[in-house]
Amino acid sequence: MEGHNVLTQQAFHITYSSTGSMPNVYAFGTLYDDMYQDLKDKYEYMANGTLPMLDFNQQLKHAPVQWQAGAFCQAEIISTCEEQCFYAIFDDLFNQGGELQKPVQLINVVIKDDHEEAILAGKALLEHCGHIKEWTDIDGELEGIFE
Repeated sequence: MEGHNVLTQQAFHITYSSTGSMPNVYAFGTLYDDMYQDLKDKYEYMANGTLPMLDFNQQLKHAPVQWQAGAFCQAEIISTCEEQCFYAIFDDLFNQGGELQKPVQLINVVIKDDHEEAILAGKALLEHCGHIKEWTDIDGELEGIFE
């Protein structure tokens, strides 16, 4: 989410989604505010980091969005921050069988799941996307990085 935050602040067109079937116990589309109001033990959620995460997520978007909902077919570059998400999106794109009729770059960035690492990763993602924005040949530039 921090990556989404810093990239949005710098006017990058970002869409943030999840690949699971349901985040926690709430259906996709459930407003973060509704989740917040539904918390049973706010002290426990504060202690385990859920409450600060909800507060942070609310600042970025109204509710979780599921990748498979299909609102992301215009992306040229898809960055994931979790190996599980990478493979879920890879499988989904592969199973579409090229129906989008355009290439897409899928990149995974491994980020430890805590607030401090998220802040550092957000800055690194911003720098990375800044470089990508300057590229004229995405495929060629990426090939050079991975050699």
